[in-house]
Amino acid sequence: MRVVEAEAAQVAPGGTTTLRALIANYGPDPTDANFAVKVRIPARVTPVGPYFPGDCRPDPAEANGLDCTFDTGLPLLRTAVLEIPVQVDGGVLGGQRLDGGLVTVYDPDHPDISHSRAFAVQTN
Repeated sequence: MRVVEAEAAQVAPGGTTTLRALIANYGPDPTDANFAVKVRIPARVTPVGPYFPGDCRPDPAEANGLDCTFDTGLPLLRTAVLEIPVQVDGGVLGGQRLDGGLVTVYDPDHPDISHSRAFAVQTN
C-alpha cells in the first residue's frame, strides 16, 4: 500500500479546496481487510467535509488530524481516492505555501508497515 499522490489545488485566502490523495496497492497480494489512512492538515487550514470515505473522524491524538477507514479491501494493482475538503484561514496571505500536510496509509496485512506523502496548500 502506497500513497502515490497527495495534493490540493491553489486556493484564495479564506477559500475552500479539496485535498485528493491516491492510494495504490502494488502488491504482492490483494488487501481484503479494511485499511486506515491518517491525514494531517497543515496549520491555518481546516478540514470542513463532507469527506470521502464518509467515515473520516477527527484524530484525538493530533490537532487538525483525521483518521479515515476504507471499509473494503483494495485489489492488487488498483487504487482508492481520498477526498478531504479544506478551508484556508482568511488571514493567510496570497501566494503563501502552507506546509505540514501528510497522508499516511497503513497496510492491514502488515500493521507495522506504512507509507506517507507530504502535501502543502498554496494560496493564490
